[in-house]
Amino acid sequence: MELAISKGGNLPCSMNAANEIAVHHYLKGGMPFSAIPKVIENVLSGTKFVAEPTLEEIFDTDMLAREQANIEKRKYN
Repeated sequence: MELAISKGGNLPCSMNAANEIAVHHYLKGGMPFSAIPKVIENVLSGTKFVAEPTLEEIFDTDMLAREQANIEKRKYN
């Protein structure tokens, strides 16, 4: 998560989207609290970095990160 903050670009968007999905599943009882940072890190590691993203690239990053977070959370059911 420090990478998203220090590197910038589209990574904070990816981190935020993954966090929202992970917290949602935690609150619904779908995964343990301890899995939240693991889901976020796994999503971030798979995010294609864009240093100066366009608005379209931000939307794409958000969508892909949410999809990946939903896949990642299945590991912790």
